[in-house]
Amino acid sequence: MNIPFLIVMVFCTAVHLTATIVVAVFASRRIQFLPLTLILAILTTGLAFCALLFYSYETAIDVGLFFPGIVFPLAVSAFLEALYPIGIILPGYLQIGRMIKYSLPLVILVFIYSITLAILGKSAPVYHSLGEMFAGFWQVMDTIARFLALAFSFTFVLSIVLLPRQLLKAETPIPPYVTACCASLGITYACFFVLSIHFFWWLLYLTTALLTAVNIAFVLHSLESIAESIPRPGKRGTEPAAQPAKSPANPRRDFNEDNLFRFSKIEQYMQSSTEWRDTSYTREKLCEAVGCNRHILLQSLRSQGYNTIHEYIMTYRVEYLSRLLQSNPEGNLSQLCFDAGFSTLITARSAYKKVLGRELNEDFPKK
Repeated sequence: MNIPFLIVMVFCTAVHLTATIVVAVFASRRIQFLPLTLILAILTTGLAFCALLFYSYETAIDVGLFFPGIVFPLAVSAFLEALYPIGIILPGYLQIGRMIKYSLPLVILVFIYSITLAILGKSAPVYHSLGEMFAGFWQVMDTIARFLALAFSFTFVLSIVLLPRQLLKAETPIPPYVTACCASLGITYACFFVLSIHFFWWLLYLTTALLTAVNIAFVLHSLESIAESIPRPGKRGTEPAAQPAKSPANPRRDFNEDNLFRFSKIEQYMQSSTEWRDTSYTREKLCEAVGCNRHILLQSLRSQGYNTIHEYIMTYRVEYLSRLLQSNPEGNLSQLCFDAGFSTLITARSAYKKVLGRELNEDFPKK
């Protein structure tokens, strides 16, 4: 028994199970997460089955060439992973016909192969050379089935790798995550293909770890929409104070009231000042302007939903940039971004998307 591999399988199964449970909670509230839940559940079940199967062997497993225990899981997982970048937008129950049609040849192959083994009462034979694989009728049929499973795997992976090219032909903008996921899956399944032809334990560790890492990245990206939908704190209207205000002198001072009081001072400064529109404006300058150290300032901002001081300043710059775009539809985009406090157009695009949830070009289509 290979204890290190068993540990790796149990760990990867636990990670997939945790991700499945998390996504299932969201699927109970938003049906758009149902397909992802089903895919993760199937992968988790497969990993758990492989771990239990491997645990049942008391001696080392003789794998050989194109072993069904590697080739068929390769085909099934490649099919499931191919559904990620293709993007199932509709709920799972509306996509079941598409999924069945896409996977039907592989399902038929697995079914026939399993039934044949059961009827003949044979276990999957192990081959150590191509000559052994074509020695007799049963070996030839078994070999054809294994090569067909490998061919289906190649088809599924090819659809993943070629997706960016298909998007370019359709003149559809390619999100960075699509390119990243296609490249990651391509590398993972390249290792998987090598593993099916020539078995290495270290490559099996690497492939399993890569597959787990890619799936967790997919889950995190899918849940990103939840984080982006959380409303940001609104701006509070403030009026210039007649004289410098002081924090309420109360022996039983409320912590939240203090934070709110300091935040109102910060808002008053930001709404009356234009210094933050300078690209060289930093959090240290904001601390100096409102008379707080960085710790107190960050504490006050976090009480109102901001994660960092930079995020707070960036929010003001984005909202000002949005107003500039509306009032200067024919202006130079780079100059408008600079006037709002962004040193580069790339930074402005990223901040605009993060704060307002839409692309900068949507509000300023002129290039």
